[in-house]
Amino acid sequence: MMDVDTVNEVIECVGRLFDHIPYAVCGTAALIYYGYRSYFPDHISITCPEESKEAIRCWALAKGMTPLPDNPDGFSVRVASGRTCPVCIKFMKNGFEALERVRVGPGQASMVTLPSIANTIARSYVSRLHNSSTERQALYARYLAWILKRMAEVPPTDPIQRFTPERAKDIINRSFWIPFTLSYPETVPLFTAAGLEIQGDGGLMDWPQIDVPSVPAQRPRARTSTSRYSLNNSHGRSQSHNFANTYNYNYSQSQTRHSLHDSDLSESSTSTKEIAINSFP
Repeated sequence: MMDVDTVNEVIECVGRLFDHIPYAVCGTAALIYYGYRSYFPDHISITCPEESKEAIRCWALAKGMTPLPDNPDGFSVRVASGRTCPVCIKFMKNGFEALERVRVGPGQASMVTLPSIANTIARSYVSRLHNSSTERQALYARYLAWILKRMAEVPPTDPIQRFTPERAKDIINRSFWIPFTLSYPETVPLFTAAGLEIQGDGGLMDWPQIDVPSVPAQRPRARTSTSRYSLNNSHGRSQSHNFANTYNYNYSQSQTRHSLHDSDLSESSTSTKEIAINSFP
């Protein structure tokens, strides 16, 4: 696993390498940059338009990066400690232009925004709603709850990191909103704090006119408040901190035993309307 300093060093290197090629850091590495500390990745994921994938790989190798023996769509970055860290290239067949990104850090790396990550998790949740375990659904909820709390801390001077109807298209889709908020009603105030306008009945002020559900409408799984996977359980509990005007702060938390696969948090060739889900690492 990579610690915070290593993740940030690789992100900075990626920023300096590809300042002329469209891409975005995504997945767990993006969450680490924004401050998540309950799980650490063993690789960095970046996403790009399909036509940029080969250009990124070839440019990295031309600049002295080494190929990954078990992944042709990637390369390794050597950091100051001498360790080599894998970077995996995902690609989007369409929709990359609509993916909101910001430039971050000294390397001015391109990074997906918090709302973009939240929408990706929403799609992952919907696509596996009826064939995943209660524990896995709770992991989606914990990741999303942390992101919502982080969004609530963003200063008004940085509105791209907060929800608007346009930045929450998968969140405000009924196929996500209804089963998720019925299962995790404690998250509703967090959505409000992150920028959504929610009515007294728990519905949204900005329902889309037509929703295209990702899965057939079915009754969501019941989840009692005493479930050991409740968001109120100490395992994997999200924490709120005051981080002033910076996203990249220093603190540590213990690592949880389980995590979603990086593809649950990353845009790739199976998105933008559908996300690939893999088993726990």
